[in-house]
Amino acid sequence: MTKSAYIYTFGCQMNEHDSQRMFEILAANGYEMAASPEGASLILINTCSVRANPQNKVYSLLGQLRPLKQANPELIIGVAGCVAQQEGKNLLRRERAVDMVFGPDNYFLLPKMIEAVRAGERVVMTDRLPRDKEVQNFIPEEWVEHGHVEGCKAYVAIMKGCHNFCSFCIVPHVRGREVSREADNILREARALIAKGAKEIWLLGQNVNSYRADDWDFYRLLDAASQLDGLKRLRFTSPHPKDWSNRLSDLMAARPTICNHLHLPFQAGSDRVLALMNRRHTAQEFLEKVAYLKTAVPDVEVSTDLIVGFPGETEGDFEQTLDVLRAVR
Repeated sequence: MTKSAYIYTFGCQMNEHDSQRMFEILAANGYEMAASPEGASLILINTCSVRANPQNKVYSLLGQLRPLKQANPELIIGVAGCVAQQEGKNLLRRERAVDMVFGPDNYFLLPKMIEAVRAGERVVMTDRLPRDKEVQNFIPEEWVEHGHVEGCKAYVAIMKGCHNFCSFCIVPHVRGREVSREADNILREARALIAKGAKEIWLLGQNVNSYRADDWDFYRLLDAASQLDGLKRLRFTSPHPKDWSNRLSDLMAARPTICNHLHLPFQAGSDRVLALMNRRHTAQEFLEKVAYLKTAVPDVEVSTDLIVGFPGETEGDFEQTLDVLRAVR
């Protein structure tokens, strides 16, 4: 039987990156990309647990896939990503069609997991990589130069995890504490992607501008990446306002390859609500940083994320959020 895989991806750019890595691993083990789930011998669902709706979609999708499993008992169905990390064995108990469950740190073990399922096991792998070191090359060395280019765009994960523990966010609990890759390791991957035809590269991290590896910080890495031969456009996501600096704004102005767009989530315009969220910045600090950016890069586009109706938020708090939005227009 032809080995073919179909991957569903929910959530952020990091999940898109992880799904691309999964298929590279599968392709190296003889799998082709299936045009539809009906034509696949392996179906993976890479999940997101930041909001309830994507979680609900996963269980709904598993229900839709159940008839495929009933019609073809040899079909392997796996659940990956943050819901898998959060739910673990509960996914196997809740849905008999699922054969394997694995978290974001485990997808490089896909061949072993598939082999175990073929041998009759139901597999759960949610062990995290050790976080005893803050600098880790979490992309195995043999895969550094095997990244995926989609059209002219490619993703490079520079760090993962988060130390911030915002009160509304599950990311540190499912992605773990922050770890950053060595700069040389990152730049080598980026050069390989450019050689494959990438014109636009996205630097990824749950808190991308807190990147730090030895004597490299995010400013130095962004500067080095922006000067790679053959690169036309450089983007990054997602930064945190508390870690954004005017030096980074100046760098955006100085390097034409860095796109004039910044997605900077401020979540609320009320300092009281920001404190409840454990955001560790004020509305005024956000406004001052954006004002400096707009002076340094006059044609910059700024986007953001907001939470409305946070527990304890008053009408006055909400009006302060609207005030911030009006001020940054």
